[in-house]
Amino acid sequence: MKNLSVAIILGALAAPAWAQDAGVGDAAAGRALAEAWCAACHALDGAETASDAAPAFAGIAADPDLTPGQLRARIAVPHPPMPQLDPTEAQLSDLVAYITSLATD
Repeated sequence: MKNLSVAIILGALAAPAWAQDAGVGDAAAGRALAEAWCAACHALDGAETASDAAPAFAGIAADPDLTPGQLRARIAVPHPPMPQLDPTEAQLSDLVAYITSLATD
């Protein structure tokens, strides 16, 4: 029973970790990924819109209520019509670094 309690506690502590920013990514590498995976629907850089179905990355970056961890989770667990990308942890960090780099102060 003690081992089960320890496992539950450790699981509860580790569960939110995937939704937090696991590290600082490379914004340039994230831009390259965004060009390959995201540009058909999301506008990159400062462009207004790429499609009616997806917000521009600059608009996402400007949302003061969206943390890097929440953005990371949104990419890792997509929502329709967003396709399942299955990015690695490094790719997630890179995409988050790129998108957040578009925020203007």
